[in-house]
Amino acid sequence: PLMVIQIGVEEIADQLSHEPIEVREQLRDLQDAAQRIELILRDLSSLASPPDDPIVATDLGEVIATAARLASYRFSKHIILERDPVSVPRIAANASRLVQVVLNLLVNAARATRDGTTNRIKISTVQQGDRVIVDVADSGTGISPEAQARLFEPFYTTGKQTGGTGLGLVISRSIVE
Repeated sequence: PLMVIQIGVEEIADQLSHEPIEVREQLRDLQDAAQRIELILRDLSSLASPPDDPIVATDLGEVIATAARLASYRFSKHIILERDPVSVPRIAANASRLVQVVLNLLVNAARATRDGTTNRIKISTVQQGDRVIVDVADSGTGISPEAQARLFEPFYTTGKQTGGTGLGLVISRSIVE
């Protein structure tokens, strides 16, 4: 069905090439939206792998890029995502599960943003000994000490009003462990 939409929009755009710029811009927006849907579906299919996916040498740069693309659809125009270059070696991991972890962290950071201001989310990696750390930092509202103590309790959330379920960090922790 998506391919039909993409082809249909392209054909309409060709037929309406003489129309005012506003009409052509709307068609371009439709084409862009269809391409974004295609990317979303491709990225989501990478998350749908079975739990027994093998652990293989995984490029964290690719993991972060996929998670950032998925998360960007939930970002408002007031969020700037900064990604440091990934300069760590490949790690033994399940890539689709790591995408889920990074995606959860990015979505949580986006939910913590403040209205009326430009917010920043920064993701970086560093190697410490035989470990690789992925750091997601944001300029959001912060987490109270009381909430920090409960972050990994199933169904505990500080983001009910923004769609939080209280499962993202629980799932992420179980994947990382």
